[in-house]
Amino acid sequence: EFDPQQRIEIFFDGKRREVTLTGTKLSPDFRFAKALPKKWDDVYEKATMAANSKNPDWDALGTTFLKIIKAVPRYYPARFNYAVTLLNRERMEEAENILSALVEEQPEYFFARAALLQLFIGDGRRKEAQALLKTTVIPTETHPAAMSAWLVAQARYHEREKDFEEARKVILQAYQISPDNPRVKNLWEKYK
Repeated sequence: EFDPQQRIEIFFDGKRREVTLTGTKLSPDFRFAKALPKKWDDVYEKATMAANSKNPDWDALGTTFLKIIKAVPRYYPARFNYAVTLLNRERMEEAENILSALVEEQPEYFFARAALLQLFIGDGRRKEAQALLKTTVIPTETHPAAMSAWLVAQARYHEREKDFEEARKVILQAYQISPDNPRVKNLWEKYK
């Protein structure tokens, strides 16, 4: 966890700035939504573990996440994970619609924000990527994995812009938060 008064550099309002984390806390115990009922929590946990396995069955996982969404519509992390299955099935427009809605409804949910930023980067949609970065407000508390995902997406943005020094600074922050995260490790290897 970062100390709430620790100074870090972030990309905010279109510029790289050093800020004090006044009130921002990175906590592994942070939950984005109210807990699912036990039955659905077990299904969700199993599905998210399968999504992170070596060869996920994206069609089957999509079906599972849709069942969770229908049973517990308020549980927006299931919507995000469904969008991830769509991305992995090359159904980009559907995924973008879900991710855009999540960013609008849950601006602090950095997993959706990070996925949308990477979608924009992959499509070469520079203006949309810049607008998403500019409108991002750092929440008062979040999960370290969510912040790492957001920082990885920012690093990829800076790479695309050929600003490798900024990319290095951002991925260093992600590495300090989540050194064991495979995506973070992979990018950090390029810049360390």
